[in-house]
Amino acid sequence: MPDSTPSVPPPTGLRRPGPAVAALVAVVFVWACWTTLQNLAEVWATNPQYSHGFLVPVFSAFLLWHRRALFAPAPGGGWGWWLVVGAGCGLKLVGAYYILVWPEQVSVVVLVAGLVGVFGGRPAMRWAWPGLAFLLFMVPPPARVERLLSGPMQRVATVASANVLQTLGFFAQADGTIIILSETDLGVVEACSGLRMLVTFAAMSMAIALVLPRPAWQRAALVAGSVPIAVVCNVGRIVVTGIMHETVGKKWADLVFHDLAGWLMMPAGLALLWAELWYLGRVVRTEAETRVVKVANPAIVGNRFLAGTVQPPNPSGAAVARGS
Repeated sequence: MPDSTPSVPPPTGLRRPGPAVAALVAVVFVWACWTTLQNLAEVWATNPQYSHGFLVPVFSAFLLWHRRALFAPAPGGGWGWWLVVGAGCGLKLVGAYYILVWPEQVSVVVLVAGLVGVFGGRPAMRWAWPGLAFLLFMVPPPARVERLLSGPMQRVATVASANVLQTLGFFAQADGTIIILSETDLGVVEACSGLRMLVTFAAMSMAIALVLPRPAWQRAALVAGSVPIAVVCNVGRIVVTGIMHETVGKKWADLVFHDLAGWLMMPAGLALLWAELWYLGRVVRTEAETRVVKVANPAIVGNRFLAGTVQPPNPSGAAVARGS
């Protein structure tokens, strides 16, 4: 009698490596990337623009814990994830051979993403992708990108600050990246372009967007809002410095510009981010309340059901008593 048991198709992916293989791969990964990780840590420790890099892996780990309910590794990841691992190895080799810093540093993120796919497949990647994407904030952008961004941001900060000072009644004239005041000249150098604030606020807004349960368009608006917030905070810092130069002198102005203002702009930026969140929440709540009112009061929808003239249809079919 022939066997009627249906045949089970073989799995399409590769068999998931065991714990011993995973531990061996982790050791090899750390050994191969140790020099790159040391270089990243040195950049975080010496460059104030990327000092937030120490917090990026910590927050990425928090995102993995926050999304732990989605963790469901598949039996095998398939050959495609090994191609991602190969791409990471290629970036590392190219960066090391041609002494290119950015490809070698970003290869760490690519390798981690590929290994997650190899050991857990698509289900694990659906769980881990926000944490993996956030790891990109720990890698400084290429020097060419920094130069392309810092130049326009310097000019915007110079012109905007001069206009604000003029509006407040002070003599100020923008000349390139220099603000000419009545008592002195205030130079908006590359370090004062606002790029540091932009990178920091972009990382903070992305972190908030990944954690808060908001619609996708609100999260995108929050991340996009980090650009004007960084510009506003940097302009505020320069304006306060210019006012201090004109009122109390260079000594106190330099103290405010280099020390106090730099610290105060971070809480100010966070306050603006939360204000943006509050506004977006109010917009959604107002739209929802409007829809509820329209459903509850058909007279708002059109002219068919006018208050006191035509009654809305009764689903039960029973007669509706009119008031006297």
